[in-house]
Amino acid sequence: MTATITRTSGQPKLHWPAAIALHLFPGAALLAFYLIAAPALDRAGLPPVWGLLGGIFLVTVPLLLGTLVRARRREASGQSMSAFLGLGRPSFRVAVVALAVSVLASGAVAWAEPAVRHAAFGWLPPWWTAGTGALSTVGPVVRVTTIVLWTAGAVVVGPIVEELYFRGWLLPRMPGGRGVAWVSGSALFAVYHLWQPYAWLTVVAVTLPLAWARSKSGTTATILVHCAMNALAFAALLAGGLQR
Repeated sequence: MTATITRTSGQPKLHWPAAIALHLFPGAALLAFYLIAAPALDRAGLPPVWGLLGGIFLVTVPLLLGTLVRARRREASGQSMSAFLGLGRPSFRVAVVALAVSVLASGAVAWAEPAVRHAAFGWLPPWWTAGTGALSTVGPVVRVTTIVLWTAGAVVVGPIVEELYFRGWLLPRMPGGRGVAWVSGSALFAVYHLWQPYAWLTVVAVTLPLAWARSKSGTTATILVHCAMNALAFAALLAGGLQR
């Protein structure tokens, strides 16, 4: 992916078409992989969610990291990758505040997910939302494999790479002022989750505190919060308190 940018006296700014494309193209690529892999896995008696989790490693991670490498070469070839992406020693106070706000905000809106899913997306195939709830019907090897894949992909590796890309690189380059960048970046990050359209409102609620944390303490803090939020969501899924 290439980006059209305008250089200002500070951070280079993306034009809106490029900002939108850079947010949505990775999600479209992962969705395409999921649509191909999940039905095949379902027919084979394996968890369809393996298609999504495998896509994190085979599609999302290479695509996002490759884009970041090219962006640094183009924008700041003499700068270290950590400096380029705003990595550094985090403020744990900022991380704790952002995590607390994310938990409260997501809890305030997550109740709407089942209603939205049934009202607007009831036409989706059964395997689409067959996440951890389907683990009761599989053997122990498949169950453990799913938990390991989910933890590695959706709790650790995926959130780290997403934060480097979306908050570390894209957010400071979003057009408009800080408020516009926070809201538009959070909304576009939600729509990036094309495989979870019923969860977009929840993702926005979680992501806005991440934008604030990025401005206060850099990308390392947002990584900690994102990983923690996904770990909590996974625990809720396993406990049956959340369906995705």
